[in-house]
Amino acid sequence: MQWEILRSLVSETGYWPVIGWDCFKQPPWKEDSVEDILEKGLRIDIQQWLEQEGIFRIDEESMRRHPDAPPAPFDFYLHHRWFANTLPSLVPIALVPTVHFWKAPAYLLVQSNEWDPPNEVHVAMMKYWNERWGAELVAMAPSNVEMRVLRPPITWEEAF
Repeated sequence: MQWEILRSLVSETGYWPVIGWDCFKQPPWKEDSVEDILEKGLRIDIQQWLEQEGIFRIDEESMRRHPDAPPAPFDFYLHHRWFANTLPSLVPIALVPTVHFWKAPAYLLVQSNEWDPPNEVHVAMMKYWNERWGAELVAMAPSNVEMRVLRPPITWEEAF
């Protein structure tokens, strides 16, 4: 997969690959600079933000009633939805000028409506997920994010 090749070169190139971006619809730095978004994102306590937003827990008991599905292979689907008439080998990949993928929402607009969290929240969330579980950004488009998790949570409490 091309993304994996580009990912392996991040330390040499200084660019993080993000599947799905073929153009910048409305660059966020027209309103807020990349530095402003990053600064705001780094000040967010993501646990506190989740509580303030009233993010609810999934009913653990109902989840336990369903058998565990086998893990999915390393494959991502965002490109099939956004570029349904494009062969997967031709899906665009943006190269974001950072070695830290969690900075990508400062460069690529992921908030597409008033219900989506602002880009600085995406920065904070991705940084937290990376530190906690080794998550890495693979694909992103407005209102959609796909990540690979290298150290998935192993308890219900962590997963929630």
